[in-house]
Amino acid sequence: MKQFKPRLPFLVQERTIEALASLYGNPILSAKLANSDAKHLLVGLITMAANEVQDELIKALLTLCKSEGSLWRALQGRDGVQLLISLLGLSSEQQQECAVALLCLLSNENDESKWAITAAGGIPPLVQILETGSAKAKEDSARILKNLCNHSEDIRACVESADAVPALLWLLKNGSPNGKDIAAKTINHLIHKSDTTTISQLTALLTSDLPDSKVYVLDALRSMLCVAPLSDILREGSAAGDAFDTVIMLLSSTKEETQAKSASALAEIFEARKDLRESSIAIKALCSAMKLLNVESESILMESSNCLASIFLSIKENKDVAAVARDTLSPLVALANSSILEVAEMAIGAVANLILDIDIAKKVAAEEVILPATRVLNEGTISGKTHAAAATARLLHSHKVDNAVTDCVDRAGTVLALVSFLDSSVNGSIDTSEALEALVILSRSEETGANIKPACAVLAEFPKSLIPIVLCIANSTPTLQDKTIEILSRLCKDQPVVLGDSVVSASGCISSIAKRIISSTNVKVKIGGVALLICAAKANHQRLVEDLNISNLSVNLIQSLVDILISAQSSL
Repeated sequence: MKQFKPRLPFLVQERTIEALASLYGNPILSAKLANSDAKHLLVGLITMAANEVQDELIKALLTLCKSEGSLWRALQGRDGVQLLISLLGLSSEQQQECAVALLCLLSNENDESKWAITAAGGIPPLVQILETGSAKAKEDSARILKNLCNHSEDIRACVESADAVPALLWLLKNGSPNGKDIAAKTINHLIHKSDTTTISQLTALLTSDLPDSKVYVLDALRSMLCVAPLSDILREGSAAGDAFDTVIMLLSSTKEETQAKSASALAEIFEARKDLRESSIAIKALCSAMKLLNVESESILMESSNCLASIFLSIKENKDVAAVARDTLSPLVALANSSILEVAEMAIGAVANLILDIDIAKKVAAEEVILPATRVLNEGTISGKTHAAAATARLLHSHKVDNAVTDCVDRAGTVLALVSFLDSSVNGSIDTSEALEALVILSRSEETGANIKPACAVLAEFPKSLIPIVLCIANSTPTLQDKTIEILSRLCKDQPVVLGDSVVSASGCISSIAKRIISSTNVKVKIGGVALLICAAKANHQRLVEDLNISNLSVNLIQSLVDILISAQSSL
């Protein structure tokens, strides 16, 4: 780089550029260099550029090499964007490819570049390249347009007005797998309202010989059907209605990939649209999807289960769906017990939503849900665990927690599995309400004298299991706090020391309990909260007082305690 300066003798520059091109073009050596892709593209442009443009590009390359800063800064921001856009029109194919690729890198790394591309009039030439450029330039152009659409509604409207959809549809039909993927994603970001023409063209691609793979077309059509009016989808002969029927029809395709992707597309559509779940088209999709529960393909089993799970989200509102869905209970329970964890996860998610219907829930044996759900709680993904917790809670809601249920829970280790899920969700945005609901129901079960311990007795045997539950008190909604307080208060007698230490140690826990004692109208929550504060006081009285004073809750808490005493005396 020391030999490389603007206005050096031509021969020196030429040889230096050749050396740099070899360096940045070597996959092994370039992997050790920062911004190697940008540097490689800049060198490529330098070799093809005219003198004045070449000098600007050399300056950018020198800046990028010396400071190891961003490409945006090296190109001097908007000026560099303007320069690259000027190379899109009259340049050679190779020069055009390099310029588009650099703009693509810029749009990936810098938000300001997206406004700069738009302001510099870059959208029309990018659409033109999408129509007439090389395969590589088309893909990079589509990626830039996707980034622009994703950044701002104003920019998205500009791209939409530039009529990019026909060229994207061509790329979706004829491009490489990578190009088809980019085209589908760009269409998803570009089109935010129902468009009859585009829907019809996408449907035609689904039923034509090309493209051979329908995966990316289904991706694009899925996003269109997510925003199509319900009346259009339900109207016979409409573009949206025909498209929906085609996606359902593809569930019976001879290609495994197409079947799985069709089920996946329907799952996302039904998950996003309550109106469709409650319509007659949900029955049509359900009848086709449930036929896939007996195939051997893992991917089809997973996606069809996911599709059913989405349809079942409104099973309480759509009685026709509930009537047909009863026949899916046995195959879904069988899949929930699959040795393949991924299949079991998806199936337990479908079962969780299926048993939202109380009549169906009552027909399933407790162990048919509890055992596979506990396995997913122990071994599954966070999403799978969330569904497994929901399945457990909904099953317990519909069944009396008798000896058989308690014994099943004890044998499976369900309580500790639920606590482990809470522990993994403490610092995330994971929905733990169903897990807490399941623990609340189990905590209410009492010893029966039949040599079967209460389900939550295991929490007292493993004191450390209390900590994740305690951590659910702070920063939760009042409803979740009340559930947590009810669970923990039942353990104050067996584990007062561990509970007290945990409450004192958990940031915000003391004040959260105090607020629920003050605000809740539920007597069990008030008394349970008091029991927890007593444990905390025994563990660290000074910390309790300090936390209450800092949060200015002492006076209101004392008043609430007095009210509890008065209420208790009046009820005697």
